[in-house]
Amino acid sequence: AIAIWNPLTLAPIYILSYNIGNFFLSTAPTVSYDIIILHKIFIYSRRFLLGNIILALLLSAISYFLVKAIAKSYKKAKANKQQTKISEY
Repeated sequence: AIAIWNPLTLAPIYILSYNIGNFFLSTAPTVSYDIIILHKIFIYSRRFLLGNIILALLLSAISYFLVKAIAKSYKKAKANKQQTKISEY
């Protein structure tokens, strides 16, 4: 399953992370290196990492509240089911 899903999920996440970082850092001044490859790595990695942090925080917060709501409804349904069993006896 990992071999199938990782390429399908990671590519959009990486692209979204870079675009989010690019949105926030598009006007930020950059450090210029004499070696071209170092300059490109610095620009891309900085934007990617910032976007990835923002995306991770956002998705973590959404997941937390979603799982909390699901757990609360499951607990309530389980309590109702137990109450129904008790009232039947």
